[in-house]
Amino acid sequence: DDERIAQVVADFGGIAVILSSAGLYGVMSFAVNQRTQEFGSTLDTRTAELTGSLNERTQQLAQAVGQRTTELSEALGRRTSELGETLGSHTAAIAAAIGDRTGELARTIDAQGVTARDRIDQSLQSVAEVMAERAQDVSSLIASKVAEVNENLGRGILKIDSFLNHQIDPALMAEVGEAIAERFTGARPTRILTAEVSGIIPAAMTGLALGNVPAVYARKHKPITMREPVYVDSAPSHTKGGETLLMVSPEFLAAGDRVLIVDDFLATGRTIDALARIVQSAGAELIGIAAVVEKTFEGGRAVLAHWGVPILALATITDMTEGRIVMNDE
Repeated sequence: DDERIAQVVADFGGIAVILSSAGLYGVMSFAVNQRTQEFGSTLDTRTAELTGSLNERTQQLAQAVGQRTTELSEALGRRTSELGETLGSHTAAIAAAIGDRTGELARTIDAQGVTARDRIDQSLQSVAEVMAERAQDVSSLIASKVAEVNENLGRGILKIDSFLNHQIDPALMAEVGEAIAERFTGARPTRILTAEVSGIIPAAMTGLALGNVPAVYARKHKPITMREPVYVDSAPSHTKGGETLLMVSPEFLAAGDRVLIVDDFLATGRTIDALARIVQSAGAELIGIAAVVEKTFEGGRAVLAHWGVPILALATITDMTEGRIVMNDE
């Protein structure tokens, strides 16, 4: 049939087209594979060339760096050695200069130190001489007053009522205060302590001479104004006989005070010893003891020695036997 023939022809044409397309694809695939192989081969070759060139260049750079490092190390070593020699030379010169200058300064300081010490020693000697002269002047004044009165009442009792124990000589007591103050000003007392009654005036004059340092006197009888508790101790009375109580209020004597004890007489030392115990009870510090007149034959200085503080007496009586009054300068 004509229709059958036409259908066969059409089917054959489609197959031909399909076969034609498959053949073109095969040709193209072959070409791509061949080109890929050629490119891979070229790339491998170029990579090998670059790798060889890079290795060669790396070796050259390593050699160059090694050589330069060696040169720099040698140059650095030479420069370090030169600097070491220069520094050593400079250090030696500086050390020598310092040694010379130190020696000069030491000699200068020694010379100045000797001069300064000499000046200080001279100043201290001058002060000591002035203080000694002043104390001697006051001692002479007291001795003249004692000689003027010349009343030995026996049993070691000296009557000096005309200028200290009853009637007061203000000018003489001012001199007494100045002399005691000059002796103890370096100890920086903050409180003067005495016993009523005769010690009050010399204690007050000493406080005034020290720049108005308060003077406190131990009471023998407790007034109604003295609040409890109080510091209390006792001492034998040389003139009245028996024991005498001494009382000080904590209001006027405190821990931390630097206390100078001042009294009219240093005889047996018992009264001053009791005052020192009161200072100790208050927690204060005893820095010295002073008396207008000392009767050395009664041994009071030895009784007070255990306190370990300076003891000053402006006038000293060494003997009162057989009605005599013998001063230490006689």
